[in-house]
Amino acid sequence: MDQFLYTTMLENAPDPGVDASFSPSSLSVGPGASATVTLDFSDAQARTVSWKLDVPDGVTASPSEGTATTPDAKVTVTLTGKTEGVHSVVVSGTGILDRALPVQVTDGTGTPRALTADFSGASVSSIDLSSGTTRNIAVGNNPGEVVVSADGHTAYAANQGSDTVSVIDVASGTVTAMVAVGKVPAGLALTPDGGTLWVANYTDGTVQSIDTGTLKTGTPVPVGDGPENMAITPDGRTLYVADIHDNTVSPVDLTTGKAGTAIPVGPSPFNVVAAPDGRTVYVSNSGGSTVTPIDTTTNETEPTFLVSGQAYGLGLSPDGRTLWVSPSNGDTITPIDTVTGAPGKQVTVGKSAFDVALNWNGSTAYVTTADGNALVPIDVTSGTAGPPFSTGAYPLAVALTP
Repeated sequence: MDQFLYTTMLENAPDPGVDASFSPSSLSVGPGASATVTLDFSDAQARTVSWKLDVPDGVTASPSEGTATTPDAKVTVTLTGKTEGVHSVVVSGTGILDRALPVQVTDGTGTPRALTADFSGASVSSIDLSSGTTRNIAVGNNPGEVVVSADGHTAYAANQGSDTVSVIDVASGTVTAMVAVGKVPAGLALTPDGGTLWVANYTDGTVQSIDTGTLKTGTPVPVGDGPENMAITPDGRTLYVADIHDNTVSPVDLTTGKAGTAIPVGPSPFNVVAAPDGRTVYVSNSGGSTVTPIDTTTNETEPTFLVSGQAYGLGLSPDGRTLWVSPSNGDTITPIDTVTGAPGKQVTVGKSAFDVALNWNGSTAYVTTADGNALVPIDVTSGTAGPPFSTGAYPLAVALTP
């Protein structure tokens, strides 16, 4: 992509606002334990802004709001863990660039794992990221998507060739149930509370819910033609579905269970991810080289991001500031600055880089290379790829335990 265009864009871009950042940029505490972070507000000019922390139920923060005067203001915030899991604390305010702080609440036990959906292997690979060992778990035919619950105990695989969803106990590596769904389940998305799994039925043009407690399915909801991947906003209110044949995204109100007016995006939208602050969802247009941001308040599109090569898989950093884009038909992955839209240095990973996911604190990105039957880790700070992990045949998707 022509670097001159990006340089010109940045030079003429409007003032984005006051930049907020946390130090450290991630935090891990035990249940009931506390730790402090520094919230820094920086800007080239002097201005006073009001800020507020959006704090999820799993943690508490003090103070949770206040004012700050730039060019350089620092606030010490005390965070206390309540329930286990990874929780996103978002700082926002008028004139402030939102940023999220991932807070891991953990008792220190458990093993970090990656799970890949192996389309040609009829398996989900469970990879111990500490030891590098891989266990292939037999599921249905042609699994194309996998997601993991917030507590890391349960995974779900969409079996496109069997019209089922496999329920997997992550610790034992066993399938505990198979749920019949519509034709060619392509995408999966879990509500933030983990109580409902949504499935995109590609051939039917519908999405349907599964109660994760009872495993009962809900009434299918019509969306666009060829629903693929999906994302749910952090507040759990809206499901955004990529309709690959309509070149649209369907917003589904999860309170009413009805789809709203379809949102035109780029050619062949495939993947969708939601920002930690819930204000934006990003859509990869696999028929071209663009990513379309959607304002979730208005459901209007914002200026597209450009990448070199196909835009296919998406992974968003926990702070919401970097979007990683994989091409499926290429061997590199590209980071994009979500504030400026400018791409960073591409990282070579291997043939058919399909999907990407970041670990809980954003230090490592993991990319599936379908033709290589591998999962490639990328050190985000250095932008270098590490030794690959083995997977089953043709891994299309990856999900990480918290």
